[in-house]
Parts: sequence; C-alpha cells; structure tokens
Amino acid sequence: MILGIVFLLLEISVTSYGVLALGGLAAMTLGGLLLIKSDAPFMQVSVSFLLPTVITIGALVGTVIWMAARSGRRGPVTGVEGMIGSIGIAKTDLNPRGQIALHGEIWEAISQTPIRQGEAAEVTSVEGLAVNVAPVHK
Repeated sequence: MILGIVFLLLEISVTSYGVLALGGLAAMTLGGLLLIKSDAPFMQVSVSFLLPTVITIGALVGTVIWMAARSGRRGPVTGVEGMIGSIGIAKTDLNPRGQIALHGEIWEAISQTPIRQGEAAEVTSVEGLAVNVAPVHK
C-alpha cells in the first residue's frame, strides 16, 4: 500500500501520462487485499476502508486521464486561431476601418459592412495587427 501511495505522489511531479497513477492504484489494491487477512491484527485493513478508498482514487485518476485526453483534442484557444469567432465591441465606428475591444485589448478592425460604435462584431480573420470583423446579428 505504501508503494501505491508513493506512485500516486510521484505522478504529480513526474510526467508519466497516468502510468504511475494506474500502477499506484494497482499497488494499493493488491497491498490492501494482502492486509485484509493479515496474521498481525494491528496490520489488518478493513474491506469497508479499502473499497471506498480504491474506488475514490480510481475515479479521480480516471477523471484526470479523461480530462487530459479531452483537452488534447480541443483546438487552440490562444493566438490568431483563438481569436477567430470571438465577439468584440466596436470602440469607434467601423466604416470600413475602426477599433474594437477584444479580450481586454483594443484592435484595429476592418469591416465590409458598417458597424456603429458600441455594437458587437465577430472576428472572421486576422491580418497582421488588424482583425477583419462582421456585425453580429441577434
């Protein structure tokens, strides 16, 4: 059981992609099963303690592995790719050029359709330090 705890703690600092966590879970389970009917009464582990502990740690490890796998499939959320589709507010009239507030920053914006100050605009593409936007229709 101690080896299982060591593996789980190592998983926090070592990049093992969940292998140490699964090994730790297996070591805790097997160690606990060996201690259920131990000859020394002070070393015995109750099944009512072992089962919830293993299930809880297994659920946590499974959730973390699932979340890590899911985040790898998601698209980028920073840089140019992360800006496309974002909604900003026009700080000046865009006819066709102006400025919009986007992600807490002021950007030079170009719009094919006039957009008035205070209206929402969606980023369609990024060209250098300017963003191409289109009006958001509600």
